[in-house]
Amino acid sequence: MEQKKIFLIFFKLVLILFSFLIIIFIVVLYYSFPSNSFCININSQELKSSSNFGIHSIYIENDSISEYYRIVWEKEESAPKIVRLRSIQDGYVIYKGWEDKKLDIKRLILKPNSVYTFIRHEANCAASFKVRIITDEKSNIKNASNICD
Repeated sequence: MEQKKIFLIFFKLVLILFSFLIIIFIVVLYYSFPSNSFCININSQELKSSSNFGIHSIYIENDSISEYYRIVWEKEESAPKIVRLRSIQDGYVIYKGWEDKKLDIKRLILKPNSVYTFIRHEANCAASFKVRIITDEKSNIKNASNICD
């Protein structure tokens, strides 16, 4: 009878340890894989990465007309996790169209009363992530399909 109690205690301890190791494995696995998800902060007009990885490139398509932009991080150091649309940070370059026409601006001005699709696709294995936004009459983002909390 005493051996059975010792065995049950040992078995419970092993089970607890195993459960703890599985939880640690899941947490490490979750933070190891990249994600391209991002959200829009409407008040500050910023794009914010939802993962631990900076934003290297964003494709912007005007859904109303054939107008395309790309915002690309071109510095050696890590890209920031936030892109300020009102004042693009140094290190980011804005391109217009698919022919890579480099724009010498530091503020992306969207068309008023328009619908855009912002697409984040990094060089990692994660799937592309899209956020649709709507601008107001002053060209500010007034709504988005993924708003930051």
